[in-house]
Amino acid sequence: MKSHKVRFLPYARDITVQEGITVLEAVRRAGLYLRSDCNGRGRCGTCRVRLIEGDAGPLREEEKTRLSEAELHQGFRLACRTSITDEASFHLPEDHRLDLTTTGKEILTRTGPLRPAVREYSLEGLTLSPFSDGLAAVLQALEAQQGLSPLSADPSIPRPSSTLQAEDGQRWTAWVWMDKEVIDLVPHGRPAPMGLALDLGTTTVAVYLWNLKTGEPVAQGAFTNPQIRFGPDIISRIAWSVNHPGQGAEEMRRELLEALNAFILQTLLPLGLTPRDICDAVAVGNPVMHHLFLGLPPDPMGWAPFQPTLRKALDRKAGPLGLGILPTAYVHLLPLIGGFVGSDTTAVILAEGIHHFNEPTLILDLGTNGEILLGDLHRLFACSCATGPAFEGGQLSCGVRAVPGAVERVRLDPLTFEPDYQVVGRKEWAKELLPGALRPLGICGSGVVDLLAALLQVGLIQKNGAFSESLETPRLRKNKMGEREFLLVPAAETLTGRDIVLTQKDIRQIQLAKAAVRAGCKILMDRFGLDSLQHIRIAGAFGHHLDPKNALAIGFFPFCPPEGIVSIGNAAGRGASMAVLDREKRKEAEESTRLVHHVELASEPLFQKEFLRALDFPENPFTGNSS
Repeated sequence: MKSHKVRFLPYARDITVQEGITVLEAVRRAGLYLRSDCNGRGRCGTCRVRLIEGDAGPLREEEKTRLSEAELHQGFRLACRTSITDEASFHLPEDHRLDLTTTGKEILTRTGPLRPAVREYSLEGLTLSPFSDGLAAVLQALEAQQGLSPLSADPSIPRPSSTLQAEDGQRWTAWVWMDKEVIDLVPHGRPAPMGLALDLGTTTVAVYLWNLKTGEPVAQGAFTNPQIRFGPDIISRIAWSVNHPGQGAEEMRRELLEALNAFILQTLLPLGLTPRDICDAVAVGNPVMHHLFLGLPPDPMGWAPFQPTLRKALDRKAGPLGLGILPTAYVHLLPLIGGFVGSDTTAVILAEGIHHFNEPTLILDLGTNGEILLGDLHRLFACSCATGPAFEGGQLSCGVRAVPGAVERVRLDPLTFEPDYQVVGRKEWAKELLPGALRPLGICGSGVVDLLAALLQVGLIQKNGAFSESLETPRLRKNKMGEREFLLVPAAETLTGRDIVLTQKDIRQIQLAKAAVRAGCKILMDRFGLDSLQHIRIAGAFGHHLDPKNALAIGFFPFCPPEGIVSIGNAAGRGASMAVLDREKRKEAEESTRLVHHVELASEPLFQKEFLRALDFPENPFTGNSS
């Protein structure tokens, strides 16, 4: 079979592939990311690429339907429907490329005591001859001077064979993990030991770097999880592992670690630090991300009883894991809870202290995999629901994550139905500026919630989610596929040159996601014996941008007084950071997870009934009876 050379811009990445494979598969083989919400099944139209040079064969019907006339004229193709037939060059759109920018997560500060797992101990007055066992002498000195016993040393530490305190006054310091093991010997004057907290999200990976000597934050940022190219949610990644036995899980692990290590290095270099300065790490994530990080196939979570292979807390050396920090450092993984409720939820428990609350509180961590906690100091229940990536912009026709330029706030004129909007990173409303001044690139989850609430309020959407047949506005139209949609921002005013719309299919995606959340909340409330709530906390980037009143208006969760709904930011990242800065939090995490009653919604007989009830939008959302 013939092979052809394909180039992907702006990366100037060349790859030779067999004739007949799709452009999407070629992008993936080149190690690049291209958004494909339907994972290459030709249903979503998100995998747009632009043919710059060469031939890509005739247009398929799906391309004629899902691409506009302007896009077709400019050479755009759908990567999943276009096959490699000859040498060619393609350009990947900027809004669909992998994001390695340090944005999207709030800045954290230390709130508790500083008791890190790794401490530094000065080696005073210790001299060695070239013939002595330097490492044994170091251990003896630490036992004598610091009372650390029993004490061991990582065998891969460079063994000192000359004076540790030289004639020029050079002093050395031992980095000791949990007062049990020497993991490195460093010269005096080297940067302070650093700790790393990792929140391994399905869509976004958040990284927090801490100074373990002062407890101060050093750097914080986030990037798109490159595993998205294997599927937008945990179910599709399980499927990839199952369908590629022996290599699928390893391929996804390698993809994550390469991006993570590059991001760590990119973060450290401007600070004058090296990966060896990071001597401790804590990682949290849902069970699928947890297993893939460890190199374990997540396959058992793909069938009943949907349980992970490992649940307990673990300590693993960074070197064998492939994490680009001090190879002898330990990486601590907080315990999982069960099913699809992972260590990220454990971290949320640590961060919020829900197991100490006097009043029942509901906590929602709404990412691609939604976790729900309900509890107080007496009882604690948890479940997960398959919300999918809709809240983070995935599987929506114009959806994007909550990045600068994404529409995050929307309101409608009740008489003209004309929209106004704000974008992430700007305080002005569009109507306050000249047309096109904000140049939005898409709409994120909170913007969709606002738009749905506004459309419901003016009557352009009915209770069942269908667009109204009785009201008319030029903004409400049919697209090329005959599907009704609402035009939010015309192409001339957007960054991408494409209309930003909300389609009937988009509304359905949000209905499915919010029904899963609402039904999960109802099941936990029934277990707890609650009819109403007074306190709801919403974690994650979606919660940070969400308007509580508009969330109630679309029936997102059970009624709660709006003043009782609070955004708590990235609580999982905060909990992981607490475990980096205070080793006692690791014990607390293990103790608290033993208190959690995990509810598997798939086996709950009433879940389907509650889910179907929650699909419709509420008629009276602020009465406390919004079913």
